[in-house]
Amino acid sequence: MARFTREFIVMSLVPWMEKCVLEWNEAFSSSRRLPSRLFSSTRKFFGSTTPTTQSPTHTSTSSVTSLPSRSYTHNPSQLASGSSVLTAPPSQLRRLAEFATILGDHKLAISVWESLRKENKGGSDILPLLLSPSPAVVAHASYALSAVYPLGSDVSPQAQVQALKCAVRWEAGISTDDFLADPLEGERWLVWAAGNNGTDWDSDIEGRGTTSGVAPRSSSISERSKNSKRRAALWYLFAANRLEKCGIVRLYLVSFRERLHEVALETLTMFFLRKAHELFSNPPTKSLSPSFWISEGQPSSKHIGFDAVLSGIEHPLGRLLYTTGDIKARDSTSGDQVEWEKREEIWSKFWRTRGKETLEKSGRAAVGESFWVDIALHNPLDTEVTLTNLTLVVEARDKDTSWINKYVTVECVEEVVIHAQENRTLSIAVKVSQATSLTISYITYNFLGLFPARESLARRGRRLQDTPQQRQNVAYAPDILIRTDVEEASQELAVSFENNELLILNEGEHRSMKLWMTNAGHKSIDEIWLVGGLEDQLWLESSESEPLSVAGGSTEILHISNKLSEWTPRVVPMNKELHSGDTAAVTLTWRPGRVAFQQLCLLFVYRETGGHAFHCTRVTRTYHVIPSLELSASFSPSPSTDSAFLVNLEVSNLSSRSMRVKQVISISPTWECHHSTPLPSTPLQPAQLTSMSFSASPLDSTACIEATTAFISRTLGAVLHDRKVEPEDPPPLDLTCRHTSVYDSCISVHDPAVSQLFLSEKSRIITNSITQSHPHIPATSNPRVFPLFNPLSVDFLLFWEIPSEQRAGFILLSGVNLGASHAALQEVIENVESAKVKRSMYAETQREKMEILRSIRDSDWNAEMNP
Repeated sequence: MARFTREFIVMSLVPWMEKCVLEWNEAFSSSRRLPSRLFSSTRKFFGSTTPTTQSPTHTSTSSVTSLPSRSYTHNPSQLASGSSVLTAPPSQLRRLAEFATILGDHKLAISVWESLRKENKGGSDILPLLLSPSPAVVAHASYALSAVYPLGSDVSPQAQVQALKCAVRWEAGISTDDFLADPLEGERWLVWAAGNNGTDWDSDIEGRGTTSGVAPRSSSISERSKNSKRRAALWYLFAANRLEKCGIVRLYLVSFRERLHEVALETLTMFFLRKAHELFSNPPTKSLSPSFWISEGQPSSKHIGFDAVLSGIEHPLGRLLYTTGDIKARDSTSGDQVEWEKREEIWSKFWRTRGKETLEKSGRAAVGESFWVDIALHNPLDTEVTLTNLTLVVEARDKDTSWINKYVTVECVEEVVIHAQENRTLSIAVKVSQATSLTISYITYNFLGLFPARESLARRGRRLQDTPQQRQNVAYAPDILIRTDVEEASQELAVSFENNELLILNEGEHRSMKLWMTNAGHKSIDEIWLVGGLEDQLWLESSESEPLSVAGGSTEILHISNKLSEWTPRVVPMNKELHSGDTAAVTLTWRPGRVAFQQLCLLFVYRETGGHAFHCTRVTRTYHVIPSLELSASFSPSPSTDSAFLVNLEVSNLSSRSMRVKQVISISPTWECHHSTPLPSTPLQPAQLTSMSFSASPLDSTACIEATTAFISRTLGAVLHDRKVEPEDPPPLDLTCRHTSVYDSCISVHDPAVSQLFLSEKSRIITNSITQSHPHIPATSNPRVFPLFNPLSVDFLLFWEIPSEQRAGFILLSGVNLGASHAALQEVIENVESAKVKRSMYAETQREKMEILRSIRDSDWNAEMNP
């Protein structure tokens, strides 16, 4: 058959087409000569009642009469109206243009297509393939699509198909470099093909759904080729939204430039959303000078952009994944696996010194609940294959076939089509009604729906090399089968938020949320712990309560250990143990640490009673933090003898809402600050700034300065001399907290939630500062090296509120050092510099030591006042 086709084309079809082109070209050329054109112009301007004689043509009629009668003429009005009436065969002139294009005579083809275009008989859709890139080519494409989509008329399916054909023809026929170049901007042609000539994106979606979804998607491929990732992600998102609104659920698609194999099992909408998420998650690189990031005080890897776009991608993607039962992909959108591993590591480190009980990892199936087995399929053939009645063969330990048939239910996939050279992953559900140990040994199916087949799921064992004979001859251990234990759901804790919608918070806002905990197992639960992230600021209480208050203008003393504490798990308060089916509520006060769009990932660890192993469950909630207030400070010597310094606080409102400053607390071990000007009585409007003045006076007690300086000298001296830092806690501190409020009463620093959140925010700020200033000191040793407070520092805790929205929070300004300091670490640094240098064969080691010495010399602990 292939030989016949090749010989027919080479020996018969192509010569016949060349003969027709020669004959028709003679007729076309003779009709365009000067006498014929002159007579035509004369008749046009002066008119004639005498029928004109046609131009001489060749007498051969063997070409046109043999054409099939089912051909259509190029009539845009019929395409727009949806008429399907058969018309006369195409004209000889159009056949000449088509044959010349096929044979590669582009010069003749362009002239004929131009003639047809001027007579309004088509050609605008073909000329972009033949002409060199220019603005005229864009005009041809626009005119071709305007003929398909006439204004003021309904778009028929035939018109949509014709527009899609134009888009496919242009993208496949024009080279990528020319198609994406600035003169053509071919990605815009694909948008025009979707029927979007400047109209609204969501208009008339039902009428032109398929084309509207596919053409923007191809435009995104073009944008991706131009490395315009964000614009490509936008096109993918538009295409997904359109396909979802038109109700297109499952669709097989061959792309214009790439084949989408993975679309066969999942929805095309989900594929587009995944592509949009992948492209938008990789921001463009910014080739900036390192000095820029140093001057801005930000890491060079920090991405600054409109992160809220991700919510518009992740939310519909997660919803579709839940709807389709894609458990693996659904879990990927519910917290990063790396974050969960960090929380499990925090728990293991925390419990290592308290007991030997282990944390049982999830992975065992529960009785009465379905679990899924993922089967990877590959079609090595060059044609698609159909498999029917695909299912698993399972075996139970010490159980016969009748028991398996009674208590084990295995899903059966009725039919699956695998394309040529395609890889496919199928998830098959298994449900067991009694506790047992299952072995999944085989997969069975009917090949092409006719031939029963069975394949083993065993994996070859490891290569044996224990004995000389095994090392000389290839030998393997027994095959490894898939095994899983199905156990009774004796302990299972279900935790959920009362409201799981997207949280939109202001920077510094603390929000109280109710968590519901239900014992879904058979045994009681007596102990529950909460594990969060390193930057999560949490406070748990059994019920909501009013914060402790003190009189405005009063002074409090807060005693702290001054230790840079690490994040430790919190025990969940419980009035009684949770029996099977019982439900308890707990109030979680949470304050996000920074402006971001991410997820709150909480790990709940629980067990029955002491001595039993722990189990865990996960809870996530998506939130978005927007900027609110920005706090800055400046100080100068006081002209009055009543105080030593004047501190000026400036508050800027970066949000779009008016915010009220209701309270300011000055916190310091050695300074007490009194307000010189009252707090603003009116709300701070958006983009406005206000200032407040405080007079700082030194306290009588200065013993903490000497004790803390001695501690930091010992620890940093050990670091500089490469000695082990002893596990010693810094001296405790008494913080003097002076309140200034617009109300008669204000929030007390002794309130458990306030003090916990304040110290957590302080630890976060100091930890980040140490990480940036001393990158070569291991983060695990920071709590043993650096204290939390510098005795000479003053912190300002500003409380704000939005009464109309019942929102409240606080902003902490840390690191305002007042008073004289005289290079407390100078002696330690001089001893290191004068010590005998140890030779090292690694230049990197010596360079790191010099960088550590430089960072300690420039730190606040070694600051020196210039008189």
